[in-house]
Amino acid sequence: MRRLYLVGAGHAHLYVLNRLRRERLPGVEVSLLTPETVKFSREMAAGYIEGLYTKAQMGLDIGELAKQAGANHIKAAVMSIDPLQKAVLTEKGGYLEYDVISFDIGALTEATDLPGVLTAAEMLRPNEKLPDALDRLIAAEQLVIAGDGDACAEIAFALQARRMKEGKTPVRWIGGFNKGTAFRAFPPDAEQWAQDAGILLHKNSRVRRAGGGKLETDNGAVHLYDRLLWIYPPRPHKLFRAALPVDSDGYLLVEKTLQVKSFPSVFGAGDCITVNRHSHIAHEGRYAVDEGPVLWKNLRGYFTDGEGRTFAPANAAYCFSTGNKQAVLRRKRKVIRAGWVHRLKSYVDRTYVKKSSP
Repeated sequence: MRRLYLVGAGHAHLYVLNRLRRERLPGVEVSLLTPETVKFSREMAAGYIEGLYTKAQMGLDIGELAKQAGANHIKAAVMSIDPLQKAVLTEKGGYLEYDVISFDIGALTEATDLPGVLTAAEMLRPNEKLPDALDRLIAAEQLVIAGDGDACAEIAFALQARRMKEGKTPVRWIGGFNKGTAFRAFPPDAEQWAQDAGILLHKNSRVRRAGGGKLETDNGAVHLYDRLLWIYPPRPHKLFRAALPVDSDGYLLVEKTLQVKSFPSVFGAGDCITVNRHSHIAHEGRYAVDEGPVLWKNLRGYFTDGEGRTFAPANAAYCFSTGNKQAVLRRKRKVIRAGWVHRLKSYVDRTYVKKSSP
């Protein structure tokens, strides 16, 4: 019996598990390695903040999904890999040998090495703590957000919309719309949208330290909070650096087949990888959705008929909520902000979770 390990419960691995519910890989023992028991949809976080979704509607039962897929669920995280010996070591001391292994473990959060951040700030990773973190942010009296990028903007708009309805003080956003921020969904108009919503923007401010209910920036300002949300762009895990090829930032480097060129028994997908010759695409979950069918086809081909396919990123649209049941849809240079876009986003998010649920 050959062994396939799926490390992490990202979008691509959820796709593989759902395919395994309908079609088994003959002669292959499949195991899912993840400390999570429930996978929460980050795409639905803004809607959860605004009261549009419940915790149950956001979550997927990972254990039940693995069971229906005929896979073992090993509740552990991989700490190191030896691709020559085809083995991994878990944080619980487990030594697991594989024939094929695939990683879809997401990414970490940037700039958490600043003084006080790890102990003072709420973060939306790891995933299993997402609803609890959102609940604490919703309940905050003085809320400060430090971060930038599309995901940060979406959460800021949602929190601001809820706080205004509850008569609370506005969101104070440090670093929002800093010079050089790479927004992919939000157009330049979004800065005015944020101001119109009442968000207190502090542009071109860099955090120096946080702790004790105070956040200090490089311009000498001090911002008081009872909850601090830290939501900067992703950074890679250190897991791959020692034994596998990585890109200049440290993400696992795979080919268009989602395999590591020098170790073809190692696959990867989602935010933890960079696809060779497609390094320009962001580490975003929406690409992992597109990678799912490619990963399944190539894993199946590896164990059976040798057939496979290559990944080519689609020129898909970006869609993010902007609060008060409004959302922005952006494709190339075309930007639409409307209520029907929010309804479309809600339908897509609900359908995805329902389709992936056991």
